[in-house]
Amino acid sequence: MEIIFLIDNRLYDKKLFSEHGLSILIKTDAGKTILCDTGLSGRFADNAEKLGEDLQKTDFAVISHGHNDHIGGLERFLQTNGTAPVYMSDKITGSLYYSSRGGKNHKISIDTSILESTFPERIVKVEKSRWLSEDTALVFNTCYKYPEPAGNKFLTAKSPKGTCEYPDDFLHEMSLVFRTPKGIIIISPCSHNGILNIAESCRKFAGTNDIFAFIGGFHLPDGGGEKEKDLAELSGMLEKLYPEMLLYTGHCTGETALSYLSESLHRGMMHEFYTGLKIFWQF
Repeated sequence: MEIIFLIDNRLYDKKLFSEHGLSILIKTDAGKTILCDTGLSGRFADNAEKLGEDLQKTDFAVISHGHNDHIGGLERFLQTNGTAPVYMSDKITGSLYYSSRGGKNHKISIDTSILESTFPERIVKVEKSRWLSEDTALVFNTCYKYPEPAGNKFLTAKSPKGTCEYPDDFLHEMSLVFRTPKGIIIISPCSHNGILNIAESCRKFAGTNDIFAFIGGFHLPDGGGEKEKDLAELSGMLEKLYPEMLLYTGHCTGETALSYLSESLHRGMMHEFYTGLKIFWQF
């Protein structure tokens, strides 16, 4: 399996674009090519070209949730690839999303009606967790016993015709899960439901206790509200519940959380991803 980070907040190769967004290309051992999220703009596609990746060969795409830094480049993908279906929660097209982080309330969703009217046959709305193949699944969160990220307090939603905003419940967030001989691989681009809740939801759906890797942002931005004791509790639970799990994070994981977790978790568990990084595992 090969995992390629087409775009992320972090950048080490100045030949590539970077932005506050995330897009990941996955090539499975079964020969499938999957795009998970499309970043904030179409620049993920420009990076794909620079990295020698042909998005026209993508078999299908997945949108993890409705925020524009993950779905903003979807129209570019639909124009580039003329056949691949796009899986997303059925709740994405029924809501508008907002953030008050930074002190000013602003919209962080896109006009999905344009996509539905222009590419109606391409959008596959997902209502519940499901297997797409023998080894690939889309999983919604079903566990709420662990803390959610404190930064969720800045995020709200409302219906397109409504006037009242309410706290985002993140029922529109889903993860991409792959079954491997060494355990499941979870790709959860923003983890708004909390990494521990999502990990438990995914392993229960897959019917396994073994998680080989968890890849994605943890929604622990600098200034998001987590205190050192919160990060210590998270670190302790990760060590206790999943001592063999590999963690790859970036995007909405701030420098404070990244540094703390890197120092507190055992050596070799925590890794940082960035634009252009390629990971290869042979199972």
